[in-house]
Amino acid sequence: ADTVLATDMPIQASAIDGSTSIRLRYLRNTFELWKAHPIVGYGTGGFRDADIKLGGISAGGGISTIETPQVSPEQTYARILVEHGLVGLIVLLALWGLQIYYSFKLTNKMFANIALGFMAIMIFGSFSQDLLRDESPRLFYIFFSALLFAPIVFKSELNPNQYDLS
Repeated sequence: ADTVLATDMPIQASAIDGSTSIRLRYLRNTFELWKAHPIVGYGTGGFRDADIKLGGISAGGGISTIETPQVSPEQTYARILVEHGLVGLIVLLALWGLQIYYSFKLTNKMFANIALGFMAIMIFGSFSQDLLRDESPRLFYIFFSALLFAPIVFKSELNPNQYDLS
């Protein structure tokens, strides 16, 4: 039996609501872009130009052009794959893995739970939104990463008993 890939099937707006249809097209286009540069991607900010060359779609459902570009596939992981390839995705996942690992090292359970909740928001939220591209979530991530994990980086000089770094 022949296998039909999701990328081979047309996405009909009548079968799926408009927003879902557009997001599915973003993912299909993202996969096509990623296949062209799978290891290191197109570079930071490269999704926009690559998507225009591919003839992708804009947020309104029209063709992505210089005047109406689509700057992100509305998903962190997809954008990272296109802009930074597998190397970038592995680095991102390693960073988040380290942050989760160090969340478990926090001896103050309240801080540990806040850190784990924060990481869950970033990891799961990135499936439906590009949290590292949009200004507010990106600043939220930077601020809370610094706030929660800086003492670990600096070996907890203020309170050495707060973290178990062994």
